[in-house]
Amino acid sequence: MKKRFAAVLLCLCMLLTLTPTVAFAETQGTITDDNGVTLSYEVTSTPQNGAYYTEGEQVVIEVFITNDTSETIYDYKVDNGTTAYGQSLESGKSSGKMSGHFTVSAADVEAGTKSFEVGCMYKLNEQQYGDTLSQTITVLTGRKLEITDLTAVREDGELTVSFESNFVGSYAYALLNDGETAPTDWSGYSKAGVTEGTNSFTVSDTSEATKIVLMLWDESGEPLPDAPAEAEITVSTDPPTLEKGFAALTETATLPYSAEVDLGGEDTMLYEVGDNDFTYGKLLKVEVTDGQVLNMNFRGNGDSVDTVIEIYRKTPSGQFEDVEDFDNDNLNEYGESAEYILPEAGVYYLAFLGLDEYETGSCRLDISVSDAPPIMTIEEGFAALTETATLPYSAEVDLGGEGSVLYDLGDDYFRYGKLLKVEVADGQVLNMNFRGSGERIDTVIEIYREGTSGRFFIMKSFDNDNLNGNGESASYNPPVAGT
Repeated sequence: MKKRFAAVLLCLCMLLTLTPTVAFAETQGTITDDNGVTLSYEVTSTPQNGAYYTEGEQVVIEVFITNDTSETIYDYKVDNGTTAYGQSLESGKSSGKMSGHFTVSAADVEAGTKSFEVGCMYKLNEQQYGDTLSQTITVLTGRKLEITDLTAVREDGELTVSFESNFVGSYAYALLNDGETAPTDWSGYSKAGVTEGTNSFTVSDTSEATKIVLMLWDESGEPLPDAPAEAEITVSTDPPTLEKGFAALTETATLPYSAEVDLGGEDTMLYEVGDNDFTYGKLLKVEVTDGQVLNMNFRGNGDSVDTVIEIYRKTPSGQFEDVEDFDNDNLNEYGESAEYILPEAGVYYLAFLGLDEYETGSCRLDISVSDAPPIMTIEEGFAALTETATLPYSAEVDLGGEGSVLYDLGDDYFRYGKLLKVEVADGQVLNMNFRGSGERIDTVIEIYREGTSGRFFIMKSFDNDNLNGNGESASYNPPVAGT
C-alpha cells in the first residue's frame, strides 16, 4: 500500500504595514538535497506598482523538480500551495512546471506580507525523502494608494473639486475641453498636498472645460500607477446658500426701501438654508451709521404668508454670521414687524424669507432707519420711577412710539415697555390686561419686587397669548402687601 504524505500547508506571516519599506524576500531559486533531487521555484507575477501586491492582485508561483539521482524516483509530490502528484520520474528528467495562482486579500494587505511554503516529497529505493526540499517564499503586500469619489462641480464661476484619499502625497490638476487628452509631462503644473480622508479645493473657473484630470504622487514623490484620475465637470443646479447669495450682492440698497416681493416669483430665488431645507427669499445689503435702528416690515399682501427676517454681518475672514432672526408672526397674522438696534455702523446683510419653500405669494417689504430711542435696563427703569400709580389704572400704550424707552434685557435682547410702580394691601389680587389695540401685538407681563440690596427680582411672568391673539390677561395674588 502506498504511503500517504502530509500536505504542505500554506502559511501567512502577519506584518502590519501601509507602504512596505522592506525588500522582497528571494522569490526564485533552487534547493538540491543529498540524493540529487532539485526543487526549482519562482514567483512569475509582478506587482502592478512594481513594489508590492495590493488587494485583488494575483501572485503566481511556478515549481518543478529535477531528478539528478542515478535511480528513478516514485510517488513524488510537488507543492506550491496546491499539490501535484506524479508516479515516477526517471534519472535526468524534470517534472512539468506547476503554476499556482493566489489572490491577495484584504487581510493580506493588512499583514504587509503574504507567505507560501513550496516543497517536494518522493520515494527512492523504498525510502521516503523530501524533508529538506522546502522553502518559504514571501511577497510584500500593501494598501493600494488611490483616490475615490472624485467630483468637479462648476457654480457661479467657481469650480469645486473633492475626492477621498487613502494616502498622503500630492496632486496637480488640468482642465480639458472635449477631445483633449491628459498631459504626459506634469513638470510645469503646480502641486498641492493630499491628505488621508476628504480633500477639496475651489478655484476660479469661467472656462468651458468638460473634464478634470488629477495627477497623483505618493509621499515619496513617485507617481501612482493608476494616475491620472479623471472626472466629468458638472454644472451645479443646486440652490445657492444664503452666504453665496450675500456674496453675489454688488449694490447697496438705499434706505428707506419699499418693494412688492413675490416669494417664489421672478424677483426672488430659492435658497438652501440648512440640510435639505430650502426657502424663497429676497436679499439686500444696507449700510447704516451709529445710533440707528433698522425698522423692518415683511408681510403677505392679503395672503397669509409666513415670513422670517434674518440679519447677517460679514466677518473679517469673509464668512457671513447670523446675528439676529425674527419669526414672531406679529404682522398680518404670520408676517414680521421687527426693529433691530444696530450695535455699530457698517454694512449689514438682510434676508427676507418664507418660513419654508411652500410659503410663497405676494408680500410687502418696507425698511427704514430711525434714531435709536433711550435704552436702559429694567432695573434702571424701576429705579427711576418716582410716583406710585393709582389703581385702578387704564391707559393707551404705544410700544415703540414717541417717547418710548427700549429696555436692555441682556444678550443683545431689547424690548419696548411700560413700567409702573403699584402698592397692594393684604388679600388683594392684581388683575391685568395688556393687548394690542386692533393690531396683533405679542405682549408680556412681568412682576418684580425690590430686594433689600436695592436690586429687583422677578416674581412672576405671563406670556400665555390669551387675549386678542397674542395679548395677556393675568391675575396675580401677591404673597405679601407692599410695592
